[in-house]
Amino acid sequence: MQSVSLFFKEEEDFLYKKGAEKERAKAEARMREERAKAAEEKRNIARQFKKIGVSVEDIAKATGLSPEEIEGL
Repeated sequence: MQSVSLFFKEEEDFLYKKGAEKERAKAEARMREERAKAAEEKRNIARQFKKIGVSVEDIAKATGLSPEEIEGL
């Protein structure tokens, strides 16, 4: 038979791990959102550069986007 203290210790560990998993998932979701926003901002900057006549090659150097992606904007 399991002792009461061991039972509660295992229950605490389970709940702690469950909470940690939820927090990790939330943090990963926030990171994905931030990356998506950063990528969209790069595309917006590239569009603005393109509007004022900056070359695709220079836009690619400045933003890190591929020339193909820039041409598709």
